[in-house]
Amino acid sequence: MCGPDGADVVRRWVAALLLVPEAEREGVVAAIEQRVTEAYVTGASSTDSGDPRLHLVNPPTQHEGYVEHVERSFVPAPAESKKRRPARERPA
Repeated sequence: MCGPDGADVVRRWVAALLLVPEAEREGVVAAIEQRVTEAYVTGASSTDSGDPRLHLVNPPTQHEGYVEHVERSFVPAPAESKKRRPARERPA
């Protein structure tokens, strides 16, 4: 998403998701996550709930005096955290 067309790709994904009725969005996102991880994540480990973890390793970056290695892991949020939080009141 950080490439030259990244912002446009993100905009298109959000625009497409906004076409889905709000009540159905969570299910659509879950279905897309499942299909993408099944298609592109090989050797993915599983959490206790059976959800896949996604591990991304960036190529090493040479800096002055050191080499930076960046690895990111993504795990789906637990079901409890998907509940909506009450809206915060804005100061007047």
